[in-house]
Amino acid sequence: MRNPLRIFLGDLTYDTTVTSTNGIPLNIGYLASYIIQKFGSDIEVVLYKYIDKLEQDILKAPPDVLALSNYCWNQNIGHEMFSLLHEENPNALTVWGGPNFHKNRLSQEQWLNKFPEADVYVPLEGEVGFANTIEAILKLENRTGIRSHIRTKTIDNCIIRSLDDNYLHGGPCLRVKDLNGIPSPYLNGLLDKFFDGKLDPYIQTSRGCPFKCSFCVDGSELVSKVNRFNLQRVTEELNYIAKRVPSNIHTLGIMDLNFGMYKGDLEVCDAIVDIQNKYDYPRNISTATGKNARAKIIEAIRKLAGTLRLTIAVQSMDKEVLKNVKRDNISEEGMMDLAPIIKESGLKTRAEVILALPGDTYETHLNTLKVLLNADIDEILVFSCMLLPGSEMFDQREEFGLNTKHRILPNDFGKLVNGKVALETEEVVISTNTMTFDEYVELRLFNFLLNIANMDIAYSAMKKFLKEHQLGLFEVVNEMMRTLGSAPDSVKDVCNSYRRSTIDELWDSSEEIVSNYQQESEYQKLLNGEAGINVSYYHQTLVTVNYMSEWTDFIFGAVKQVLSQKNNFDDVLNSQFQDLFNYSRGLCFNPVGTDRMSTNPKYEFDYDFPQWLDGNEANLPLSRFKLSQKEEIEFRYDQDQYNVIQDMVERFGDDVVSASKSLFEKNVFPSHYFWRKPFMENKTPKKQVS
Repeated sequence: MRNPLRIFLGDLTYDTTVTSTNGIPLNIGYLASYIIQKFGSDIEVVLYKYIDKLEQDILKAPPDVLALSNYCWNQNIGHEMFSLLHEENPNALTVWGGPNFHKNRLSQEQWLNKFPEADVYVPLEGEVGFANTIEAILKLENRTGIRSHIRTKTIDNCIIRSLDDNYLHGGPCLRVKDLNGIPSPYLNGLLDKFFDGKLDPYIQTSRGCPFKCSFCVDGSELVSKVNRFNLQRVTEELNYIAKRVPSNIHTLGIMDLNFGMYKGDLEVCDAIVDIQNKYDYPRNISTATGKNARAKIIEAIRKLAGTLRLTIAVQSMDKEVLKNVKRDNISEEGMMDLAPIIKESGLKTRAEVILALPGDTYETHLNTLKVLLNADIDEILVFSCMLLPGSEMFDQREEFGLNTKHRILPNDFGKLVNGKVALETEEVVISTNTMTFDEYVELRLFNFLLNIANMDIAYSAMKKFLKEHQLGLFEVVNEMMRTLGSAPDSVKDVCNSYRRSTIDELWDSSEEIVSNYQQESEYQKLLNGEAGINVSYYHQTLVTVNYMSEWTDFIFGAVKQVLSQKNNFDDVLNSQFQDLFNYSRGLCFNPVGTDRMSTNPKYEFDYDFPQWLDGNEANLPLSRFKLSQKEEIEFRYDQDQYNVIQDMVERFGDDVVSASKSLFEKNVFPSHYFWRKPFMENKTPKKQVS
């Protein structure tokens, strides 16, 4: 009887400074469950998330097969692990799979030529193609030459690198129609070891996306049909997770591409609510909400109030831009109509925008921001336009004059045992035939100022006050841009650093970046945060942790200016403005300091701001909330807020680079835990909803 075929399966993350992709590896859990069900004791499977553990085990006892996920954030480290395996065991087979891969055959082969250590690529969903590969190996009479034998075969759902470095395309690419035929990697215990206090649990309730967005790797006919896991299975997984999740983990990720858009999603929401009531988990849900079917999405948001935020992925509000990226089948008006309805439920909204899409201009981008702000969207996230292999836009450079540069993916770097530095890069659009590079840089700075001035809860009173005076945040940010030259030094320093970093992070090629950071002196820059950061998140965290008081002064200087231009700044308006200023200063004082529980600012107020901000009183002017006499408000954290913030600090670190991961990146942190609460004598604080 032969020994089991030894298979290592990895969905790798860098964790040199902070755990970069901090999700439990559900994807390889599915693969492992599928092949274990199919081949039983004929195989032995080990799952990996961390690079150093995989590296150690390859050096100690290399497997027969190494299969790794391929995303933009772990592409290069995957190839390095393939190379290491072939050094230790030249007969072992390497298998890659994931969405970071072209759709047409010629581009697939050109891309694979850059990664000669990859023997097999499994496009689309991985279960069927990977199982076909394992089955072909198990049929071999002699396993001493697994790699050479498999490279002579054509295998369905796979692309094989032949012995003469050509390619054998098996076909067709098949998806799993009955997802419930894949055993749950949670319920069978395969993922238990990843409940380690570093990783967030992830579930999946459906696969597929009906939309054709040209910038997205899922904008393909191949994955347009949506298939679902059944509710009983999902509910059992939620219970299993909630019983085992460490106390410092508060987030649940849902990997669906359009959660909330389908009837079954509402049933999942009910199941999550039951779990929350029983286990006080999850406090935060990270997912991509749907792009159509607003009634269902609204209901999903309402059911999960306070833990799931609506993300309106508009990308642009310009119809020509939307047509260029094939989003004209998505009802932008319907998406925007969600905002006031969500507001009525007392919930918050978020919109996503992509800078420098085909056809976008300086003016259309600013107009997109203005439209969203006028629609009372609470948070606007602006992303760089990435060119991803597998997306239609990747091949549209000439058509739209897309000029690109390369930059390091934040936190995705590390040094291997052999001394080589591995890191990941991305290709981003920095100008087009309708937007210059200088405009790109200026818009990045505008968006940064907007992010600071639009901080949820901290400045929500300011935004409401502006609206009461027929003004908006757009005018305030314009004023901030205009007066940067006379801003406080800390504000100018941060903005100059932001602008410089936006330019300096760009390189001509990925190879140039990788080569540069092989130098020890350059690698140290990655370690200490001089390079390889997320420029936006880093600087936003820099302001939040170190300079909130100075920036609040600067923002309110701009607010006073735009108010003065429109109104007579009399004693009444001045009194209201001063109260407003103090209220915001109190909320955002010393948010992550070690002494944050004992440094509680107090101010006297002429107006009852907590009552004015209450959702039930939303349409009444501030003048209606004049107090009969001044009252003092103290701004402080409760113990629950302190505990949640401390969990994040201890999990990710308290330096600016690490803190940016927990405070802003990937929606890890629910913002209502972050800002202080107002306490008035004989009154309880108003609930803050993120």
